[in-house]
Amino acid sequence: MMVNIQLKKINDTESNEEKKPSKVIEESSQTDEIWKKWRKRIFITVWATYMIYYIGRVNIGIAKPFMIDELGISPEIFGSIGMGFFFAYALGQFFNGFLGDKIGARRLMAAGLVISAIINIIVGTFGGVIWLFALVWGLNGFFQSMGWGPSVKTIANWYPPKERGKWSGRLGTSYMVGGAFAWLLAMLIIITFEWNWRWSFFIPGIIMLVFGVHYYIRVRNAPEEVGLPTIEEESEGKTEITEIRKDDHLGFNYSIGSILRNKTVWFAAFGLFCLNMVRYGITEWLPYLMAEEVVESNFFPLWKTIAFPIGGTIGALLQLCFQIDFLENEGCL
Repeated sequence: MMVNIQLKKINDTESNEEKKPSKVIEESSQTDEIWKKWRKRIFITVWATYMIYYIGRVNIGIAKPFMIDELGISPEIFGSIGMGFFFAYALGQFFNGFLGDKIGARRLMAAGLVISAIINIIVGTFGGVIWLFALVWGLNGFFQSMGWGPSVKTIANWYPPKERGKWSGRLGTSYMVGGAFAWLLAMLIIITFEWNWRWSFFIPGIIMLVFGVHYYIRVRNAPEEVGLPTIEEESEGKTEITEIRKDDHLGFNYSIGSILRNKTVWFAAFGLFCLNMVRYGITEWLPYLMAEEVVESNFFPLWKTIAFPIGGTIGALLQLCFQIDFLENEGCL
């Protein structure tokens, strides 16, 4: 009798041991599905939201010839106003990256989009007080800078280091598509529908408000905020679902020290500095350089202006495919 009992215990133990691997595999499979679902949700939302940021930034390039014609603002004054926007944008890029670490990228990016939306609506009511316009548009530059840093940080939090280059490259297409969409939207409003230039600020403002709220609802800063393992834990093979935790902030001193000591960051920053002098010069002034044709004709030659952001989008996609196919040996799509 005792022998039978002992044999039964041994068999039960062996049976439980056999069940454990299958249970672990099942839990790992469930976690993988949750990861895929959240990563897809995060990327699509971040990509679309940063694209929408651009409709409240480069829309002024299309509206500018009509604003000059109606309000009598000189091109020199407009140049100074644009300079104020980009100084505020540069300053904001520096501080808002660290602010996003402290208060969370989700809050910062949603807040920046909503406030920029309100500013665009205010610009649509502009009555000709130049200093007020310069101040408001400069503030828009500061709040527009709340978009890119939090976007990159969120993608980095959700994707492992070996995949960040690929997904960051895909994210980079958002601002080229956003530039094309912003110009197309503004041209449809002003030229096709023949509405006043003010609507090229009102309508983007409304769209941005909707996307700002949508972003806040849909996005989480990091996997641990939905009970998933952190990226570091995932790389160590941990797959179990845990309790919801906050995304940890390593501190300002750590972040600034890491950046200033990184030669790659300095090199990339200088390259971007040179690139943006050309890119923003075109997006700000190309429509104005065509102002006589734009204002005096009933046909707006879309291809002459829209070709630039569309070409940028194609270039970004080709660069991404080159990076993935030749440098990472993976499929482009």
